[in-house]
Amino acid sequence: MQSELTKWPYAPDLRGRALHFAKGYDRLRHEADEMIAQAPMMDGQPRGTKTSDPTAAAAIRRERITHEIGIIEGALLDIEPEYRAGILENVCRGVPMYKIGKADVRTWSRKRRVFLKGIVDRAGWAEPASEWRSY
Repeated sequence: MQSELTKWPYAPDLRGRALHFAKGYDRLRHEADEMIAQAPMMDGQPRGTKTSDPTAAAAIRRERITHEIGIIEGALLDIEPEYRAGILENVCRGVPMYKIGKADVRTWSRKRRVFLKGIVDRAGWAEPASEWRSY
C-alpha cells in the first residue's frame, strides 16, 4: 500500500486529467462489454482508404480499452478495500463524499488523492523530476 498523500505531488493539470480519465470508467466498461457481443461482419467489399480488416481494428480498440480499464482498476488497488467502492462512486460517478460513508471527508479526500496519483503513475503521464531537471 502507498503511504497517505498529504498533498498532490504533480502538476495541477495532471490531477484534472486523471479525474476526467477516471470519469470514463463506466463508459469504458460498457464499450468493452459491447465489443464482446459485437463481431464485425466481413462482406467482401473493398474499403478504399479504410481498414480492410475490421476484426484487427476491433482487436486493437479492445486492447486499448482493456489497458485503460486496467489503469483505473489498478489504481483502486492502492486504496484499502473498504474505501474502494466509495472512491469509485465519488470519482467515476460523481457521488458527493459526504453521501458515501461514515468516514471523515478528509479521509475520503486522502483516499481520492492516492487513487488519482495511482492513475497518473500507471498511465505514465508524470515524468520523473530527474528527466526534466537534467538539462
